[in-house]
Amino acid sequence: SQYDKVKAESLDGVISVSRFTDFSIDKLNGDFDFDIQYGELAVRHISPGFTKGSIRNSFAEAKLVFDPKTSFNLNAEMSFGDLNYPKSNVTIEKETVGYTTNRYMGKIGTAASPLASLTIKSKYANTSISYQK
Repeated sequence: SQYDKVKAESLDGVISVSRFTDFSIDKLNGDFDFDIQYGELAVRHISPGFTKGSIRNSFAEAKLVFDPKTSFNLNAEMSFGDLNYPKSNVTIEKETVGYTTNRYMGKIGTAASPLASLTIKSKYANTSISYQK
């Protein structure tokens, strides 16, 4: 996808490569892999059924809202950008804060040993993780 807007109500899974595209997804029920440059990603509900999620975003803000029952392992590398995540039910086991790059490894959610994983590699962009209220 290039130079457009993509809107979806409900997807069982998605693999996407896009440039200058805005994504808006109401509900995501399965695994996902987004490679985004210059655009925006907004997913309003990610179901607990996903097992593997991956985001590579450059100059493209990403907002991910998870179902409150969802737990996952997090591995994130943020270069010249911030990672915003919930303050409760979070265990960051390793956090490396550098001048230009921050790394986070840990667990988000209430499960002791989550089966799902989320990998984020972000450059010049912010990524936000939250739970649906």
